[in-house]
Amino acid sequence: AINRHHVMHTMKMHLTVLVLALLYATQTALSENCPVRNLVNFPNIPPVLTKAFNDFEQLLKSQLNSTSRPGIAYFITYRGKLMLEGGMGVLSKETKNSPSSYTIFRLGRVTKVFVAIMAYQMFERGFIKSLDDPFQNYSPDFEIQNPFGSSKITIRQMLSQLSGLQREAPCNYGSLTSVCESTTAEIYSYLKNESLIFPPYMVPSYSNLGFALLGNGLAAFMNTTFENYVQKNILEPLKMGETGFNFTSSVVDSMATGYGPSGSKVNLINLNWLSPAGQMYSSPRAIARLAALFASGFDVNITNDTSLPDSYAQVLKPETVRQMSLPVYVNPDGTTMFGTPWEMRYQNNYTVCNKGGLVPGYSTLFSFVSQLGLGVSVFWSGSIDEFEASSDIYDILLPAFTTALEDNLPAHVGYPKNAPMYEGSYKATSKLGPLTAKIAVIQEFQHVTISITGLASTYLLFMSSTTAKLFVPAGLQSCMTAELEAFQFEFVHFTLDTSGSKVLSFDIPGLVYGANFEHIDT
Repeated sequence: AINRHHVMHTMKMHLTVLVLALLYATQTALSENCPVRNLVNFPNIPPVLTKAFNDFEQLLKSQLNSTSRPGIAYFITYRGKLMLEGGMGVLSKETKNSPSSYTIFRLGRVTKVFVAIMAYQMFERGFIKSLDDPFQNYSPDFEIQNPFGSSKITIRQMLSQLSGLQREAPCNYGSLTSVCESTTAEIYSYLKNESLIFPPYMVPSYSNLGFALLGNGLAAFMNTTFENYVQKNILEPLKMGETGFNFTSSVVDSMATGYGPSGSKVNLINLNWLSPAGQMYSSPRAIARLAALFASGFDVNITNDTSLPDSYAQVLKPETVRQMSLPVYVNPDGTTMFGTPWEMRYQNNYTVCNKGGLVPGYSTLFSFVSQLGLGVSVFWSGSIDEFEASSDIYDILLPAFTTALEDNLPAHVGYPKNAPMYEGSYKATSKLGPLTAKIAVIQEFQHVTISITGLASTYLLFMSSTTAKLFVPAGLQSCMTAELEAFQFEFVHFTLDTSGSKVLSFDIPGLVYGANFEHIDT
């Protein structure tokens, strides 16, 4: 393994051409360094991923239980494309058929993802001024007592389980197949005399009530129902077939049968007013489209290519997806977090966003790692701890994807056709005093390096003959070090002679404003 302290000392003080070339050619992602984020398309599935996918499927097979968890379906997406999908076990204990990518499962709490998308859409489109606005601004009849202060709970607090609301709604629970047969007015009438159980932003407290309030209240603000809003603004643009709310006979015929812990069939329960907290159903193939949306939020690689389809921006813009993918609260363990609406874990140098869905008879894991463009979902026809299942899954997949990306980084990215003309020494005068720089070309590895005394030593990523960017490959520094140094992707502008065959000078306005580095003939 590369000695990180030697690498950093070399890069900062006197990084030689040979060391730089070897570092890029053989870089190893060290646990303390920033993980690889330079995504590439694999022409064929690399062997390391083939093995990981096999291990992933073996893990799922070990979770099958012929009594209480007889069927599983799953998928893995990368950069918006399916890499693996399948099913194992049986659709029901009465049939030998296996689930498939088109088998319908209940989503349970994954329904909350659609509530969050709705809120972010309304913010993006100007219907919500700020996610930090009080929810009451958009549902004026809502009221609850705050014994801890005068502040009103906000949309962001509700989305991230930090509102302090109680867990369940004060519903008329109806029958075994139909619960919460209440109206918004009835719920509001009860809540106005109730109190928060925690101060807002104090500690996460999971609340189905909070998401039901958001889904129903924001939909009413838009003069529609939650179900209709989701259908028109999310499911239709993403072409998410086999997804919805109502258990029609055709839907039931396409569903995997759900089982309780004792192995008995469970009834399909309609949640009614609680629908935004857990009513929905979908298939793996349909949910894969949603996974592609979230897993592509950070998918802009070093050549500024992106895999995010333009049509997805109708649902959420990439910058909104990135905002929605950030944590809001970090637990004292430093590794688990809450987002909007994610249950998140810092694992193997990456932030894994999960939303687990547990409803009688079914469990669902919807998850993604934005920085890797990776989406993984698993559907079980029985109960399981989805958060722990996610940890086991990503212990297999994250090291494999990291290795695959390191092994497949493009060797010639940003290498100019006329590279030798940039080589040589440069000098400039600035407010910092005299400055010297050196540009070197390593033809064997097709890299161009730049070293500015006392400021930076790194690579040049050429966009054209006159424009390049400073570039530090992933895995060589800690994230914080790279971000504090803040010269990644700074523009370098070259001035050429009239023939375009000789470099006269360059400047880096974002790093040393006003300094023009003149080429010294050697």
